Amino acid sequence: MSNVFSFLIATDCHLGYEESNHIIGDDSFITFEEILLKAVQHDVDLILLGGDLFHYNNPSQKCMNKCMELLRMYTLGNKPVYFELLSNAREVFSNPISETTNYLDDNINVSIPVFSIHGNHDDPSGVGHFSALDTLSSAGLVNYFGKWTDLLDIKIKPILLRKGKTKVALYGLSHIKDDRLCRLFMDKKVTFIRPEVEPEGWFNIFVLHQNRVDRGPKRFISESYIPDFMDLVIWGHEHDCEIEPRKNEEKGFYVIQPGSSVPTSLSEGESLPKHVAVLKVFEKKMKIIPLKLNTVRPFVWRTEKLWTVNTSTEEQGSKSEEIKVHCAQIVEEMIREAEQLKSGHPKQPKLPLIRLRCEYSDETQLFNIVKFGQLFQGRVATPNSEIVRLKRSVLRATKKEPKYEDLMRLNELYKDNLEEDYNFTSCVNHIVKDYFTNHEEAKMLILRLPDMASAVEQFIDKDDILAIDDLVEKSFDKMLKDLKQQKVNGDETNLTQLFERMREEDEKSEQKEEKEFQEKYKKIVTKTTDSEVEHSKEGSREEDLFSGQDNNVRTRQAIASDSDTDGSDAGTSRMSNFNRSKSPSVDSDNDFFNREMRKKSDADREDDKKSRGRGRGRGRGGRGRAKTTDKNVKPKSSQVQMKITSFYDDDSD
Repeated sequence: MSNVFSFLIATDCHLGYEESNHIIGDDSFITFEEILLKAVQHDVDLILLGGDLFHYNNPSQKCMNKCMELLRMYTLGNKPVYFELLSNAREVFSNPISETTNYLDDNINVSIPVFSIHGNHDDPSGVGHFSALDTLSSAGLVNYFGKWTDLLDIKIKPILLRKGKTKVALYGLSHIKDDRLCRLFMDKKVTFIRPEVEPEGWFNIFVLHQNRVDRGPKRFISESYIPDFMDLVIWGHEHDCEIEPRKNEEKGFYVIQPGSSVPTSLSEGESLPKHVAVLKVFEKKMKIIPLKLNTVRPFVWRTEKLWTVNTSTEEQGSKSEEIKVHCAQIVEEMIREAEQLKSGHPKQPKLPLIRLRCEYSDETQLFNIVKFGQLFQGRVATPNSEIVRLKRSVLRATKKEPKYEDLMRLNELYKDNLEEDYNFTSCVNHIVKDYFTNHEEAKMLILRLPDMASAVEQFIDKDDILAIDDLVEKSFDKMLKDLKQQKVNGDETNLTQLFERMREEDEKSEQKEEKEFQEKYKKIVTKTTDSEVEHSKEGSREEDLFSGQDNNVRTRQAIASDSDTDGSDAGTSRMSNFNRSKSPSVDSDNDFFNREMRKKSDADREDDKKSRGRGRGRGRGGRGRAKTTDKNVKPKSSQVQMKITSFYDDDSD
C-alpha cells in the first residue's frame, strides 16, 4: 500500500445549468462525467468537491437521476479503498448512512469515495433544512460534510484520514452568507478544532465556498481569517480558474481556486481554460497536478470600444450601420478563434459561446443587438440577444452633474453602517427601507419589505424565477383570508387602517416568536454544555481526541516533487483492517434546525463486535468483506482513541 494520499479536486460543477436549453442543456453533465473519468484514470483515493455540485437547490428529477447515474457508474466498483477514517462519522458527516461513510457500508461497494460540502446554489432549504446532497448521502453516493447546524457559534471538526504514514485532517465549511460569516470570524465565533495528539503531524486541508474577491465591506472572506496551521485551502464559489497554488506569505498556507467546470455566465473570467487538479500528499509534502478539461464548450470573450471605430459619416443611421458591420467582422474572427479551442474530444460541444462586449460613448454608435445576433443563427450557442452586450463607457459618456444630496445621503448611511458593523447590503436595505417608510406614495400595505427583499434575493442568487410570484400570491391569499375574518366595508380609509393594524400585529407576533426562540435556544445550549461535560468525564467520547487551542507555530515544508517512489508497495491489493466506532446518539434538541435524528443507546450496540475492513470487493458470487483476526479489540467507546494511539506508537506499515 502506498503512503501517498491522492485527491481529485473540483468545484462548482453546476449540474442542471440551463438543462431545458436544447443546445447547452447537457454541458454540465458531459463535463462532470469527464471529471469522474479523470478520477478513475488517475487512480485517486477520493474525490473532493468544493460546493455547487448542483445549479439549483431543488434539482429536477432529470438532473438528480443523471447525477446519480454518473456517480454509480464511476465511483462504485471492486477497487479497494486503502485509507482509514479515524473520526466519528456521526460527528463530521451530515446524515451518514449506517452511522459511517459510504465506503464502509456493507451494502455498497464504493471504489472512489466522494466528499463534498454544499455551496450557495445547492444549499439546504425547506422543512428539515435538507439539501440535494442529503439525498445523495442517503443514497450512499456522497459523503456530505461541512454542514453547519449552529449559526451563532461554529465549531469545525476535521475528518481524520490516514493512508500509511500520511495523515490528513480535512476541514470543511459549507456556504454561509458572507456578511454573517465575516461577523462570526470578527467575533471569534468560528473555531477550528485540531487533533490533540501530535497536531503538527497532520496535513491540514480547508475547503470552503465563499466570496474571495473583495466585493465590498464584509462581502468577502479574507484569507487572514483562516488559521495559519492550514497547509492547503481549496476555495470554491469563485468561477475564475486559478489552479496553480498561491502561497499566502503572511499565513504560510497555499490557496488553490479550481473555478467552475462549466460557464454559467458570459463573463471574461468564465472564458479562461477550465481545470480540475490531482492533489498528492505524502506526510507534510504536497504536489498539485492541474488537469485541463477537454469537454468544455469553447468560449471566446472580447471587448471593443466603439468610439475608436473609424466611420465615413456622423449621421446616426449610417454610422450605426458601419459600426454593426465592424462588429460582425469581429464576431467572425471570434468564431474562427473558437475553432482553435476545440480539443478534439468526441464529446466536446461544437457550437461556441461568443460574447462581444461593446463600450459606447453616445447613442449614434448603437444598433439592434437582436437582429445582429440573427446573423449568426445556428453558428454559435449564444442566444441571439446575448452575443453583443452594449455598455456605456464611464470615461467617454456625457458627464452629468452628480446629485450631491443623494451622494451625501449614501455617505451618511455608509458611515453609520461601518460604525454599527453592518455590511454594504445592510446599507442598501436601509436606503430601500427609508424610501418605503418616508414616502407616502411608496408605502406598501400588503407586501412586507423583508419578504420582498428575500424574494428578490432568491430570484437573483438562486435563479428562482417564481420567487416573487409566489410571494405576491401568498401575500394576497393571506390578505383575503384575514379580510374574511374582519367585518369591514369597502371604504378605502378603513381598508388602509386594517392593513396597517394587521402589519403591526404580524410584527409583534414575529418579535414574540423570536424572543421565545432565543430563550429556548439558550436552554438548549446550557443543556448541551452540561451533557458534553458529563461525557468528557466518562472519557468515552471522541471530543477527547481534539483540542480547541490553536497551535500557530509549526515547521512548514516546501512543495515537494512527486513522492510515489517512497518505498510504497502499490501492488498490494490487501487493505489493513481498522475499527469502525459508533458514538452515543446526538440529542435532537441540540439541532439548530430541529431535525429529528435517530436515537440509539450504547446498550443496543454490541460492544464486542469486531472491526471490519474492505476486502477485494464484490465478485460474481456476491459481496465479500475482509474480517479481522485481532482478538484484542477494545470496546467501541474507546476504539477510535486506541486506534490512533497505537498508530502513534508504531508508524510501520
